[in-house]
Amino acid sequence: MRTTIQRSASPALEVLYLEHTKMLIAVDGLVLTFTPYSHNYNYRSAMLHGTVCFLEDDDEKMFAMELITNHVHPARWKDSRTPPTKTELSSTGIMRVDLTSASAKVRTGPAVDQDKEDWADMEMRNRVWVGVVPVYETLGEPVTADYSLVPTPPTAVRRHVQGRNEKEKAWAEKVAREKLDLPLQHNGSS
Repeated sequence: MRTTIQRSASPALEVLYLEHTKMLIAVDGLVLTFTPYSHNYNYRSAMLHGTVCFLEDDDEKMFAMELITNHVHPARWKDSRTPPTKTELSSTGIMRVDLTSASAKVRTGPAVDQDKEDWADMEMRNRVWVGVVPVYETLGEPVTADYSLVPTPPTAVRRHVQGRNEKEKAWAEKVAREKLDLPLQHNGSS
């Protein structure tokens, strides 16, 4: 990761502008073939390049905070104490990323073995398992805080956990079976 820090031209504005490169990778499966030489991963990766700056406008920060909060957990903004206090808002740094370029690389699908000698070696094929082990993130059982006066997680929290877990599992299993073309349509959070 390369980060360049450059202060704003105005000394009154303590805004940092960052030239930033970020790589994101999500592993969706372990692809196990006849030989370790051709083992692989099902994955999604992206390389993002852009300029980052901290938001200063309170309305813009509030809008971004709501988007981020609801991305982490649907409708959480309205299901929590909002809006933030002035102290919370001023002590929270939110960055905007203006992308200058981005690229992605993806591998999906089942195991692939092309060595004709391996295909002809029936002794080896009868003892070596070939396939994909799906990999996915799972949200655990919600744990209520000691000081919470609400003793059990609300239905919305339980539904979100269950729905996200089912979606992540279904995605990893789908890309273990199917070779997909870009653009991928995955609405999970990896």
